[in-house]
Amino acid sequence: MTRHHRTGRDTAHYAIVVLPLLILCGMFAASMLQWRSERAKLDEAVEIIVGPGKTLNYSTMPRLYDERTSDESTATWKAVLAASEAHNAKYGGPFAWSNGDESYDDLVPPGQTWPVAEIMSRYASDAKPILEQIEPLMDSDETIWVPIVFEGTTTNLNEVQQMRSVARVLHYSFLDAVHQGENARAIRMLEMSDRLFGRNYQSSFLVDELVRIACYSIMLNDVRESTANGIWSDDERRQLTTIISKPIDWDDAWQQSMEAEMLCILPAIVANDLGGMARHTGIPTMPFQFSPSTLRAIVENQHSLALVRGAGTSRHVEDVERANNRLASDSASNNSSKNASIDRWMQLATLDSDWIMAMVAPAYQSFASAFRRTANEHRFTRTVVAIGDYQSKFDKWPESLSDLADVGLAQSETAAFDGGPFHYEIGDKEVTIYDQNLVDRMYAEVGRKAEKIVMVKQPNTEE
Repeated sequence: MTRHHRTGRDTAHYAIVVLPLLILCGMFAASMLQWRSERAKLDEAVEIIVGPGKTLNYSTMPRLYDERTSDESTATWKAVLAASEAHNAKYGGPFAWSNGDESYDDLVPPGQTWPVAEIMSRYASDAKPILEQIEPLMDSDETIWVPIVFEGTTTNLNEVQQMRSVARVLHYSFLDAVHQGENARAIRMLEMSDRLFGRNYQSSFLVDELVRIACYSIMLNDVRESTANGIWSDDERRQLTTIISKPIDWDDAWQQSMEAEMLCILPAIVANDLGGMARHTGIPTMPFQFSPSTLRAIVENQHSLALVRGAGTSRHVEDVERANNRLASDSASNNSSKNASIDRWMQLATLDSDWIMAMVAPAYQSFASAFRRTANEHRFTRTVVAIGDYQSKFDKWPESLSDLADVGLAQSETAAFDGGPFHYEIGDKEVTIYDQNLVDRMYAEVGRKAEKIVMVKQPNTEE
């Protein structure tokens, strides 16, 4: 038997076989160590949101919802929701889902021709039992609890969506009351809308908040249109001012909604079950876990967006957009082969986690824009009512919106969403005010026209 002598070629063969295995083992060990380190950082990020020592699990969001709401009027509220849905469906068309015939949404003062007056009268008359059910709810300003099965981002919010039907009932009943000259009934419709959809409502999701402000927007529009038509006495306008002048903390509403949205996904993040969430959406997934650095990025990104101040302004929308772009850029950088966190080496079957981040992170810039539009609309409505107050008090139009300080409206409250004053034009017998300033009307948001309110001078009949 001959002795085999190891040659340089043999050594090279051993190196080719062994070195990749050693490198792979080293990568695995490094990834495991980084995984543990990133997991600790993830736990710290979650603790900042939920508070030190507090338990986070799938019951956290239901408990928070229970704390924010009251079940004393649940049965009545659910009856109102169901009855409103059925009532709108019974009358069909624009009563149920759209403005198919624009005349249904026209505000027509008493004595003027309204082609749909008869059917609107029947609609409002048949809605009286629903309004009678709402009356007991006026004794409290608490948000009413409804049964919700919390399933993270796939939670069914059917009762929340049904609020739109209640808003329609109150809106069409208001229009009928105005046309009938029943101002007290009309104001009661506005008070009901404020009770159900005003700032005291505690939203539990971003979608919940968006539905609320959509319903609230209907009420604000009714206030503006009725004021422009000069149907209110001074005392009645004071009642309107009481309704619409309640302070709104838009930053608090933004942060509260954002944090509630985070609590919907945090349990799945802590349990590393985002793959299970993806299966609910119909996205085919494999039974793997995401790296802690990926999960921490989701938590920190959404928490940083929740803390962006200035909600209701253009600056806030720009800051949210800038933060989103920065986070997207950071994510792309972290996913590059050069800068990727090494715990992602264990995140097979995919190293690229942008798709899961997009799935759990809503379009926050769109939400910020919705807050800006509603905050702007609130200021715009207060300005319109104040112009009516000024004209009635001094029997002339204000020379500029800054004159409204004489009837208690600060100049800062007459600013459009871009920070400039609402555009205001004075005619001989009427004034026109736009919900944007002159420059912004020329360069309006894509797909959005400036709203115009024309106010006709009314004789001052009150002493």
